[in-house]
Formats: sequence, structure tokens, C-alpha cells
Amino acid sequence: MGGRMVRVFSKSGEPVKTIGANQLERPTGLAIDRTRRRIYVADSSRQASMNHRVRVFDFSGKWLSDLGAKPGRPTKGTDPGQWHFPTYIALDSEGNVYVSDSMNFRIQIFKPDGEFVKTFGENGDGPGNFARVKGLAFDSFGNLYAVDGGHSLVQMFNKDFAVLMAFGGYSQRLEWF
Repeated sequence: MGGRMVRVFSKSGEPVKTIGANQLERPTGLAIDRTRRRIYVADSSRQASMNHRVRVFDFSGKWLSDLGAKPGRPTKGTDPGQWHFPTYIALDSEGNVYVSDSMNFRIQIFKPDGEFVKTFGENGDGPGNFARVKGLAFDSFGNLYAVDGGHSLVQMFNKDFAVLMAFGGYSQRLEWF
């Protein structure tokens, strides 16, 4: 991603199309829902911009909506469905959309139809807290892995959002074997 758009390439590396040209400010992450033929793009924008958002496109590249957006309300903020540097996106096995809302120190969850479900996480250094939540991924058991750039660790959550384990963390020095 770059140049304020998402570029799509063929398996051989040939350019196929672009998505979001002139509709994105700073795309940072995406997820593809093949079942519903949707592409979710985290658009982090700039600090001063009010356009922190998660844009939804169809497979042809047509913009459909902004996840969580409500008419007349800014997309940048701290309320449910508002964002402060959305960065990465993951889909669970049911098509629910999980978005790392990095500078709100949380993960926001939406149903496949875009309906808000819940947020979890807050600023802190304990289990289930985040400093800068970044990457998100699911394993085959439905556990969510959340990478935290501020704490340099990965937390693993079950379907009830309970922390199962964490690994990584700060190191005073690297050791080589």
C-alpha cells in the first residue's frame, strides 16, 4: 500500500488495479472478506486530520462505506466507531471485523454488516491492556493474537477476550546463540 491507494497485483506481479485512489490518506492495513466480497482498509491519516477511518470497498474497488461512521459525526475520536490511528484489521471465522485502534489503546469489533459489537482493551501495562496495539491475527481455534508495539509483546485472547498468554517483551540486550 502506498500513494494514497491500495495496489492490486496478479500472481505474476503485474499491476491489475488500484483501490481507493483519491479516497485514502494513509492506508496502513487491510483485510479481505472473500465470502462477502469486501475489502477493509485502515486509513490512519495524519495526526491533525479528522479522517481516521476504516473504509470498506467491494472487489471492483467501489467505496461502500466507512466502518462505524455515523452521519454528522467525525470519524476521529474516542467513542465506539470512532478512531485514533486505526492500523490493522483481522476477520474471525464468522466474518466479524477486528480493528486495532492504536492510539485509543483498544480493539474495536464489528459484525460483517458493519454493526458495532464492542471494544476491548485500554491504556496500561497489565494483561489485556495496550500501549500501541498494532498487528492482529486469528489462529485455527479462534484465538486472537494482538501485537503491542509499545510493550513489545503479543497477547493471546480467547473468544471471551480473556488473556490466555503473552510472549515477547522488552529486552535490555539481545543475545545471540
